[in-house]
Amino acid sequence: MSESVAANNTSAGLWAIATSGHAPTTFAVFHSVLANNATGALASGTGATFRLAQSMVTGNATGWAANTGGVVASYGDNYIDGNGTNVGSLTLISKQ
Repeated sequence: MSESVAANNTSAGLWAIATSGHAPTTFAVFHSVLANNATGALASGTGATFRLAQSMVTGNATGWAANTGGVVASYGDNYIDGNGTNVGSLTLISKQ
């Protein structure tokens, strides 16, 4: 997804969810804004990966949540600030 805005959602702005017995899920977000949501970026379940590049995550109650084996990954060129607490760690990945 690119050049998009996910704002003012009462749950996650954007999410990747993997469920047992299904193929891994990857959601790639480029040059977008995730603002004023309950959670900006959510990756939930083993095999769920949320990749974020050149985007802004701000004003969310939870900036990102990586839970139940999910991974929120950043290329290190995002603007992430002004959020509440985060769940899990933000995984840095290198550009190639």
